[in-house]
Amino acid sequence: MKKNAEIPNFNEVFDYLLLPEWLNGKELNYLFFVKDKERDTATLVETARQFQYLYDAICAGRFNLATACKKKYTPDFLEGNSPEKAHIWVQIQFVNNAIFWYNATFDILLQSIWFYYKLYTYLEEPLMLTSKTFGQIQKACNREEALSLGEGRVPSNLMNEIKKLRNGMTNNIPTWANYLKHNGSIQYKEYSHRNAVVGTIECKEGEDILSAFQRGAPMVYNSSKTLKEITIREAINTLIHYHQSLIEVSKELVKEIDL
Repeated sequence: MKKNAEIPNFNEVFDYLLLPEWLNGKELNYLFFVKDKERDTATLVETARQFQYLYDAICAGRFNLATACKKKYTPDFLEGNSPEKAHIWVQIQFVNNAIFWYNATFDILLQSIWFYYKLYTYLEEPLMLTSKTFGQIQKACNREEALSLGEGRVPSNLMNEIKKLRNGMTNNIPTWANYLKHNGSIQYKEYSHRNAVVGTIECKEGEDILSAFQRGAPMVYNSSKTLKEITIREAINTLIHYHQSLIEVSKELVKEIDL
């Protein structure tokens, strides 16, 4: 969806947010038998778990995203003198939660190929999957490493889809999630209460601020520039688009990794 499109209502949004049931319950295949003779049991179980984690994260993101499309929320949350602002505040909490969950889905997606194609065995210090090394292997799976080691080792069609998904989210979802992590909140225009701008101007030696301002001296600090400000509409539509792209990548994932 375009970032400036109208936000779908709560009932309509589910038409845009399909669930990837093909990822769900794969670990059950390995409780009693292993059907893939070319892969060891540990690899299959851990890959199946990553599929489940991915499914669960998508479900959590989807729940928060769909709930963010509601027009009104439970009155219990809305004590105060400005119920309209209170509704927006509640909406923002669901948007922020959706950002966190959808940002996590990309890392979990990469961990699926990290385990199945044993990309950790191609590290400078190769690892072998055991119960003791599991945490170390998982920690080593960062975005740059997984995408780099996946070249030539993961089927090209799957890698291309993953890269397309990454490129589509580069300047949005990870940036927002990182901003939330380090600042606690994103500044949404609909809820903005910071109208004043504080700044400092570069003055020459002996020059007063007014003179510097009149000659057009550059502002070396502008408080409005250090805020990350977006609209709720932009965030919701970006997340809907990402969800749809992620669903398509997950279809390619199960084509190549048939658990």
